[in-house]
Amino acid sequence: MKVQSLSGAVVCALVVACAPAAPPPAPSIPQPNPPLVRPPFRMDTTLLPDRVPPFQQAPLIVWGPPPEGTTHPERARTYDLQHQTTTVRFDWPRQAVVGTTTLTIAGLRGVAAVSNVVIDAGDMTFRRVAVGSRDLKYDYDGHALTVHLATPLRAGQKTSITIDYDGANRTKGAYFRPAKHIVWTQGETEDNHYWVPTYDFPNDKTTWEFYIWTAKGERALSNGRLAGSRAVGDSIEWHWVLDKPASTYLMTTVVGNYVVLQDRPWRNVPVGYWTYPDSVEAARRGFAKTPQAIDVEDRCPLSVVEIRSDRDT
Repeated sequence: MKVQSLSGAVVCALVVACAPAAPPPAPSIPQPNPPLVRPPFRMDTTLLPDRVPPFQQAPLIVWGPPPEGTTHPERARTYDLQHQTTTVRFDWPRQAVVGTTTLTIAGLRGVAAVSNVVIDAGDMTFRRVAVGSRDLKYDYDGHALTVHLATPLRAGQKTSITIDYDGANRTKGAYFRPAKHIVWTQGETEDNHYWVPTYDFPNDKTTWEFYIWTAKGERALSNGRLAGSRAVGDSIEWHWVLDKPASTYLMTTVVGNYVVLQDRPWRNVPVGYWTYPDSVEAARRGFAKTPQAIDVEDRCPLSVVEIRSDRDT
């Protein structure tokens, strides 16, 4: 090998290549004693290309004894929640939810007339409980608001109860995250009543709508479709409507400074991704295949596809 020095002289170097040592012999595989004798292979000539072996039913899982625990029976309903309309804002200094909600309920068939309506509400104070312009008496134990109706509610009859409420220092239901200045709610399994009075058990389905107030420059996301938004003084009111009945634990909202990235619609359904202003490109990459994922979910209805970004914690 020749190496050119800095002075231009040629310096010769001798490189001696050492041949690698021979690899050690592979260890022998121990053989059974006496030797294993396999039967000769015979092809099953009874199978034809258009015939498959008969299906034999067998359990996929063999269940053992049930684990220790407490059985929780289904909650007995005394009324039917048919629609709920809520106006809500989030008070950052007190980490509070402040709102007004109206529950439209109906009497159930086969159930005796109801004079007292129990509404789930966790750790709240109430400014007013009324039907129309008429105030109602109520009791509250910190978990359940019992409203005393002026007239018993019979099967098939409807009434609407309006509740003005306030819940400070939320540790459940609504979560305030200062790092990104966002608020998000979590209802599953029975935590929504910590930010909105409701019937908080999954054996009743209802429609609902939210009027969510935010500061200017912020957005509010909720279930269903965005029916509209309007400026009110220094705030913005976002109107979200869910017109397909669902269990109330699915009620949700997220408030914050979000950028919405619009993708191509999926079967005329808008597809958008909510992300922080400093994460736009990461969101484009992370959510790029969402329409294809929805296609997979649509073809395989027994599967569950959930695509979301990590919440700010």
